[in-house]
Amino acid sequence: MGRFLNLIRISWVIPLVLVVSIASLVLMLLARPISSNQEVQSQQLISDAVCLGWSEQFSEVTQKVHAINSSETRLANTTLGSQAIELQPRAVFTIDNFKSQKLRIITQGIAANSVSEFHYVRESKNGKSGAAIEACRSPLSEWWFGGLNTTAGFGTQLVLGNPDNTDVVVALRAFTQDGEFALAENRRIVVPGDSVRVIDLTRTIPAQNSSTLQVSAVDGRVVASVQVDVIQGVKSRGRSFIQGVMEGSELQYFASLPVDSVDGTIHLLSPLGDAAVEIYAHTKDGSFPVAGSENIFLSEGVVETLSLNQLGSRDVSMLSVQSDVPVVASLTFLAINSRGGDWEAISPIQEFGSQSSVVIPDGASNVSLQMYSPVGDTLSVRHFYQKRLIWESRVVVDAETLKVLTVPKRGALRGQIVISSMNSKSVAGATFRFSSRAGTLHTALGFSNPLSEISPAFRLRLVVP
Repeated sequence: MGRFLNLIRISWVIPLVLVVSIASLVLMLLARPISSNQEVQSQQLISDAVCLGWSEQFSEVTQKVHAINSSETRLANTTLGSQAIELQPRAVFTIDNFKSQKLRIITQGIAANSVSEFHYVRESKNGKSGAAIEACRSPLSEWWFGGLNTTAGFGTQLVLGNPDNTDVVVALRAFTQDGEFALAENRRIVVPGDSVRVIDLTRTIPAQNSSTLQVSAVDGRVVASVQVDVIQGVKSRGRSFIQGVMEGSELQYFASLPVDSVDGTIHLLSPLGDAAVEIYAHTKDGSFPVAGSENIFLSEGVVETLSLNQLGSRDVSMLSVQSDVPVVASLTFLAINSRGGDWEAISPIQEFGSQSSVVIPDGASNVSLQMYSPVGDTLSVRHFYQKRLIWESRVVVDAETLKVLTVPKRGALRGQIVISSMNSKSVAGATFRFSSRAGTLHTALGFSNPLSEISPAFRLRLVVP
């Protein structure tokens, strides 16, 4: 009997000891610190960009997507949609026949801020209807687009891309020269998860020669693009992206205004209150206020347009808009060619930081760079094609003085242009010209700050001293 009782005691003592031991171990682990690994943030970056396909209107187009790596590091962790690729140092990866509605490009790694993505569009048959190029952008909760024209001859469309799996509600507000425009049923739009939606702005904001659009994702993020086809009768007058900005600014620059342009117009909106604005011209001889623009007054929510022809600044290739409160600004013009002109919209550019790069679109016959610094700078300009340095130049930019540089032709103009700054206080733009049956076509890109498309990556880990 005693032996039986001892067995019973042992049968419950052993499990009790095990339970106590396990509980003690758990308490010890919980008592030890768990922290975020801050070192990971400095070593791992994520570049997340979405290219939105062109919504065809008046003619069929050929589209290309370029992903460029301006660093000396091979980037093995890059995905284009579902395709895993490697971005070679100083090289351009191209999708030649892009036909998708959207393409998400994600790069991870220490040099992710050296990756830029671009979407290039040109007419399929004879290339007469203009060329357009824009930088692919990261998803955001808010976008602003200025300089929208929805009069006869303009096909203006808003393209919304939702890269995430959940639906997003998007709120639209439009402003014209008469104030805010009533959008009725178009005030709220649902963009389903992992999809694209196209809004015809010629019906949403009809018969307006200048309007500004605010796009706000109520409960998520979207990528937005405005795409414009321009015709005059059966003759094409251009094709352009209007690239959105996150918010208004008190200082914004516009490069790439060609000398042979007409109908140059600056479009201005102050969404947060009345504003005082002044426009400055930047030339090789210095910077000065544009005559007639010293005392421009903007009423809140009302679009104002200023003709550059009347202001006498047509021959200036860089302008700046300065205001006492943030404003949304854009620039449109018609670059003259043998068939009349090539309509173009230019979005503002900001300081590009320590280094930035742009792709040279296929078929470019001339590449011109406009560089400006308010405090002076020394810039390194390099042209790479598939890892190989084709040409380089050291450019001294005096304070408040514009430098214009033509990239020399060393064979075909292709690859990428990389600009590095000594003090991170410069702005730069690139103008591309193309020869066609319609004469010279024009498009442009600004050198953007790559860190604006970068987010840090975090990882939690158990720390055991």
